[in-house]
Amino acid sequence: MKEKVYSVDNHWDMTIIEGTANYNGRAFHYANIFSDEKDDWTDEYLLTPLPDDIFEHCKSLQNYWFHWLSSQQQTKIPHPIEYAKEREATSFEKLIQINTNAEEWEKAELNYQNQLIFNNYLKSKVAILKAKGSFFGKINGTETFVEWTEAKINEEAIEILHSENLESATSILLYLCFNFDDWRLVQKECISLIRDKKLHKDIRQLAVICLGHLARIHSTIDKEEVIPILELYMKQDSQIAGTIADALEDIKLFIQ
Repeated sequence: MKEKVYSVDNHWDMTIIEGTANYNGRAFHYANIFSDEKDDWTDEYLLTPLPDDIFEHCKSLQNYWFHWLSSQQQTKIPHPIEYAKEREATSFEKLIQINTNAEEWEKAELNYQNQLIFNNYLKSKVAILKAKGSFFGKINGTETFVEWTEAKINEEAIEILHSENLESATSILLYLCFNFDDWRLVQKECISLIRDKKLHKDIRQLAVICLGHLARIHSTIDKEEVIPILELYMKQDSQIAGTIADALEDIKLFIQ
């Protein structure tokens, strides 16, 4: 399925490196994976989901970019990268004092602030998915589309799921449960989390709950694998036994 590409923020020759695009109809930041072994870019991308507020910043960045391209010869506003370098060295108040056309400089400043917000968001998050991407159309992001294939859970996201970072692990697992279409991979990870007794009780309970949600959302689950495991841990682990009992009821309810 072809998905809309909202921006191409970087490319090398005809290889698209970074930008924003839909995955299953939701906005993501994509970043190409460079192969040190081949010393070249690959066809694989790391995908980071974007909440609505961050996506709005992305659209503002893209709109400003096209505005800058069409007006910079008249306005003489620096390229956004050069503007960012100037802002790192001095305040906006000083910049605007020594330049005319205050309206255009205010637009450049707003773009700079949007970029900071977006960059800080990406630094604080891990890419949840990894997928192969085939891009079609114009390379500037105006009429560009992408087809994602062979999507899987990013290894770094799996590491966080099994870490002590409860907040990030919870966020990643909930995203996978409710948004990732490959329920088998999510089921596999939930089982792995349930078995990992070193983890915080809350994330293991959430993994159990997510199995019930998978049964409800997809109307299927690998009952021959899941049910024996849940029944085993209901006997062995009193901390999550009640949650397991509820999940078993959900599975029986939603899967005939």
